[in-house]
Formats: sequence, C-alpha cells, structure tokens
Amino acid sequence: MACISVLQGTPTWLTFIAADVGTGSPRTGITFSQVDVSYKKSSQATFSVKTLLVTDFRENGSGVYEILFSAAELDTIGSFLYVVNN
Repeated sequence: MACISVLQGTPTWLTFIAADVGTGSPRTGITFSQVDVSYKKSSQATFSVKTLLVTDFRENGSGVYEILFSAAELDTIGSFLYVVNN
C-alpha cells in the first residue's frame, strides 16, 4: 500500500488506476458520471459520498485518472482513504 502526504486544507488532485477485472487491461474513456467516490477522514466512523463535477475529474491516459478533493474534504490531520467504484 502506498502512502502520500497531502497538505491539510488544500485542494489536491489524487490519482487512481482503472483496470478491467478480468484482463487487467487499462480502462479508458471513463467519465465523472460513471464513477462513485466515497472517502473517510481520520476522525470519521463512516464513509462520506463525494459528489463529482466534470471539473473534479480528469483522465491522464492509459487508465490513469485523477479526482480533485476540496480543502474541506482534506481539512483533517491524519489518514484519508478514498474508494472509487465503476
């Protein structure tokens, strides 16, 4: 598991990789409306749902995507876990 540092309270683009479950091949052409994103801050007991806008989502190619998390979503010191489902 990889761990990155993010500056507290600063909007940040976080990366995920989309791959086909059967073949492991990169999944390209996914749009913001095709994914569900949830996140959990260090102090939360449960996950929160992130509502994505077109400006919060971008494809970098070869199945690599980025999601913009807001300053409010990243305002807590400690762990931050996000889950992307397609």
